[in-house]
Amino acid sequence: MIGAFPPPVHGEAAVNHSLRDRLRRAGVPVRTVDISQGALDRSLSGRARQFVRVTHGLALLAVLGLGRKLGGLYIGVSGGYGQFYAVLFVAVARLCRLKLFVHHHSYAYLRERRPLTRLLVGIGGPTTTHIVLCEEMKNRLEELYPQARRVYIVSNAAFLHDGAGVARARPRHHLRMIGFLSNISRAKGIMEFLNVAARLATTHREIRAVVAGPFESPATEGAVMTVLRKTPGVEYVGPKYDTERDAFYTDIDLLLFPSRHAHEAEPLAVLEAMMHGVPVICWDRGCLRSMIGDRFGLVVADEADFVDAATTQITSWLAQPEIFRTISERIVQEVGDKTVQGAAQRQALIGMVIQAAASA
Repeated sequence: MIGAFPPPVHGEAAVNHSLRDRLRRAGVPVRTVDISQGALDRSLSGRARQFVRVTHGLALLAVLGLGRKLGGLYIGVSGGYGQFYAVLFVAVARLCRLKLFVHHHSYAYLRERRPLTRLLVGIGGPTTTHIVLCEEMKNRLEELYPQARRVYIVSNAAFLHDGAGVARARPRHHLRMIGFLSNISRAKGIMEFLNVAARLATTHREIRAVVAGPFESPATEGAVMTVLRKTPGVEYVGPKYDTERDAFYTDIDLLLFPSRHAHEAEPLAVLEAMMHGVPVICWDRGCLRSMIGDRFGLVVADEADFVDAATTQITSWLAQPEIFRTISERIVQEVGDKTVQGAAQRQALIGMVIQAAASA
């Protein structure tokens, strides 16, 4: 397996970690190479470490592949120029005649055709198995890159806790606390969240707001903390992982996900919120429209003002709490189906990988 692995914890790394562990429990011998530079590390030293990891990984892949000690290559692909490294790994795998699994974690290259992605899919060829996160991703991949002929949908929900979603989900009868959980940056929408909280503080003082996650940079931390000190009812609670992350979703009643990040596809934060019965207000990115729509919250159109739209919707729910309660109850009713569907997708994927491993 090639890709990003924790730490730090983010969507792609969490999925890769979960899949690796499940494959090992299924008896599949897995070798992994972490080629990330760190989700929040864009320094020259971070890029240098990434280059060293990639070089080592390519050499290892070539030695094991040519020695017929591997049945296949499973690689996680994100957007940006890091895809160049994925192209190299896919090329080596093809030379070694390995079965290829390419797991797409970014929507950035599905908005428009990109040369690097076209090269990646072209080198992989029509026998490569492509894994995407939702129906929209499948349609866009097949439309923009016709050589991707074997495309399977495996939702990130497949890699959340087994069967725990139904047990954790509870309907929210009242809207008292809004939450933000992400790597904290302007691209992830922290300023929009704080602006919504500030507006609500002037008209609905009963509403509290909580921010969780690591900061992208000291500059972002300084800007956010300055706003927090001026805004009543808003608290920063630091990064949240594992059981603390579950507790965060248990405490909030509504998740705001105002991310404009170019790579946003099927965010784990949104899936986790829904697994707890929490409605979501988000911007229209990647798979989010089909995930949320009008049934589970609000999807704000790209051209709209997120702060205006979110504040208006929250104010409406406060005036008509029965509508908010109905949305949350609907999420709880359907979260079990999402868990079951994800488990079936995961098992089908693991079966394909086991079959490839058996050919080594």
